[in-house]
Amino acid sequence: MKTVGEVMASDVVWVSPSARVKTAVILMKGHNIGALPVLEANNKVAGIVTYHDVLGQPADTPIADVMTRDFRSVTPDMSVAEAAELMIDAHTGCLMVIQDKQLKGIVTHGDILPELGKSYDPLTGMPWSDQFREWAIEALKRGREISVIFFDLNNFRAFNKQHGHVIGDTVLKEVAEVFRANVDPQESFACRYGGDEFAVVSLLNADEAVALAEAIKQGISGISIPVPSSEEGAGGGVITVSGSYGISGGRRTSERRDIHYAATIDDLVTRASRNCTLAKPATREEIIRRPAEQPAARAAAPVSSATAARLKIHTISFASTGAEAEVTVKLTSGGR
Repeated sequence: MKTVGEVMASDVVWVSPSARVKTAVILMKGHNIGALPVLEANNKVAGIVTYHDVLGQPADTPIADVMTRDFRSVTPDMSVAEAAELMIDAHTGCLMVIQDKQLKGIVTHGDILPELGKSYDPLTGMPWSDQFREWAIEALKRGREISVIFFDLNNFRAFNKQHGHVIGDTVLKEVAEVFRANVDPQESFACRYGGDEFAVVSLLNADEAVALAEAIKQGISGISIPVPSSEEGAGGGVITVSGSYGISGGRRTSERRDIHYAATIDDLVTRASRNCTLAKPATREEIIRRPAEQPAARAAAPVSSATAARLKIHTISFASTGAEAEVTVKLTSGGR
């Protein structure tokens, strides 16, 4: 869900405490607004004056005599849902946006209502796939080429059965934070696609999309969730997480012609999802319980040269577009 800073009006009309009521009335009527921030010389907020405050007051009355000094405000990083609740609680249709005692903007119910009408996952705060599709279609309509990255957590169904949905939900929240930290909203859009699946549609080309996907994958691998000591024994432990991804699109250098937008998105998502499935490890456990304290390691038994030389598949990345496909396979030998 968007923050107040993303929907607020930053070009704010205001008055000083020494201004007169007639000035405030002219400004409110001229800009079709019902309230004005009152700013002191240092841009510090002194209060707010509403149309109700000036109604019936003599025209030359100073704003300082009629303004409301006890006002509610929000910060730019507050979600629009929280701002809406604050508006209802304060019985107001607008809130000043303040950071470090400085006015950053003003947000009204008209700014946040369109955002509240969109669908969001209440657990992670990420948009659902309907917004993902809208963003992708708008990009195609503008003639832009897009990449789709499809992510899936490894072995998450078995993990939920073992640890329960409370810890599972914590993992999903942490994964959502990784997406928020890595995805630039100016060029990409991330959503929770469903279950333990996440997706990104981006204006990045295929190579740049791979770099973004790798950054997200590394961020997911860095998640560690503490588990109760009752599960792990004395000292408790942590859970580490991993995910796989697949990519499609991002390779065209010219605008798509005569396309059906929704069908194109369906095709890109289907291919990215299929590539993600192909990239998933076949046998390796990817959500791992690791005790907080490990006992001293026993001396390793000698292994034959044939065993030491055995190669194992570490990761597989698969990306395709049209008739082209690219597969990257990383192998390990003797743990390296």
